[in-house]
Amino acid sequence: MNHWRLRTTSPASTWIEYDPATGATGRASLPPLLAGAVRDEGRLRHADCQVLPLQAGLENSPLGTDGTVVGRWVRSDGAKGGAQERLTAGTPDGREVTLPARFTSGGAPVPLGALRLPGGAEPVLAVAGNQLGLYADGAWPADGSFGDIVTSRAGAQYAAGTPLVPPAPFWHAMRARDEDGSKALRAFADEQAAALADDAAAALAQHRRKTTGEARTALTDEQKQAASDQFDRDLLAATERALPAIGHPSLHAGIGAITLAMVNSANSWPSSPTL
Repeated sequence: MNHWRLRTTSPASTWIEYDPATGATGRASLPPLLAGAVRDEGRLRHADCQVLPLQAGLENSPLGTDGTVVGRWVRSDGAKGGAQERLTAGTPDGREVTLPARFTSGGAPVPLGALRLPGGAEPVLAVAGNQLGLYADGAWPADGSFGDIVTSRAGAQYAAGTPLVPPAPFWHAMRARDEDGSKALRAFADEQAAALADDAAAALAQHRRKTTGEARTALTDEQKQAASDQFDRDLLAATERALPAIGHPSLHAGIGAITLAMVNSANSWPSSPTL
């Protein structure tokens, strides 16, 4: 047999050989991808592992393939439940990434692998329930994510241009919608980002002057909507000026939302230290 399925029992899960044509099961064993991850000092997290035959169209999976399967193994190393416990995920193309088993914030995302992005970036894609996050490989417990999104719904702050964020198994089919634009983002310097944030802050300040306090009470519902639409256009114009290489409107929408989040975050910090 060259197929396996995960048999979940209490208190452990086991991979067993399986014949998809007849439904017959065989002995307990590990698919080659998972067997190669076994270490004496580590614990394979069977329920977090996944091995699927490569389907046509997934040859360029951003999570990696060896040309025959997609998926990952996940192993726990270090004292279980201890501060030094780490989770390592490996994909069929040989790449490995690690995250702490638990972050200081209390989160315990499971790494799925390195997500290959245009321009050479490869953040760690990790899952916690229906939430996906991007992390730096080798992050420490006190570190946080680059951004988090909830699957099976429209993208919010970190995926504003995405009408539906697919669950993790579908990310093997993900493709860059604007590869040149994505590469331009990789090369976007801090000074350029600061200038974009200044433009967005100016547009937000103007919008708030027109739509908050006494000014808001004088507006009709139609005028409020028109002001909101004007702000969206102003924010889009700012991202277009800052990143003219981007051609896809959804990518501009995503950049605008993140820029706005950055502006709001900066405004929430006190201008001077307080005791």
